[in-house]
Amino acid sequence: MSDWLIKLGFEEIKTCQTLFRQPGKIERTELPQKGSGTGSFAVISARKTFCGFGD
Repeated sequence: MSDWLIKLGFEEIKTCQTLFRQPGKIERTELPQKGSGTGSFAVISARKTFCGFGD
């Protein structure tokens, strides 16, 4: 996913994830962790600068 976003001109790509246990086995709030691949829910944040926008 990051490679695709980079090709589209996005920068500062960050990912975090949570929900590491099955829904019925979660006993307390799970804090997000950096990265992706092991959690059931991931968030991707990226920024794209538009040159000349609004001129």
